Amino acid sequence: EERSMINDMKAYVAYMYEGLRHSVDSSYVMDYSRVHHYIDRAIELSPGRENAYYSKALYYNMEDGDNSRAVGVYKAMCDKGVDIPYSTYMTADAYDGLGRYEEAMLYYKMAGKSYGEYLDTAGVDTSFAYTQARSIKKHIDERLLYIDSVSVKLEQ
Repeated sequence: EERSMINDMKAYVAYMYEGLRHSVDSSYVMDYSRVHHYIDRAIELSPGRENAYYSKALYYNMEDGDNSRAVGVYKAMCDKGVDIPYSTYMTADAYDGLGRYEEAMLYYKMAGKSYGEYLDTAGVDTSFAYTQARSIKKHIDERLLYIDSVSVKLEQ
């Protein structure tokens, strides 16, 4: 676990280095290979540690400017059972951002079910986790309504 965290931090430093180098010399083409090497190593060392996955998805997002590669990272988290239901929610959100509404709806429904069960069993709570879960569940419900309305319009 500790070695995984160290690799995660090395990836962050490598990412910052590439960005700083590019800001000083705009002709410099950023090379993220070291960033991904360290992140992949962190995941390899601790496959159940969600931070490295989120870092990898974030770096992909910042490199590509979209969610196309990030969605694969979130799906891998779901497949490995890492940080469920949040990874399921992030997978849905990534698909949603790509306009792939059918896949988004599938993952939103899974995440909504998980968050709903959590909220039902947690009772009334004022903790940050409970408040965050309520907020995410609300967002899921809103996105499901929107996607459903878009689907109905497309069918007409």
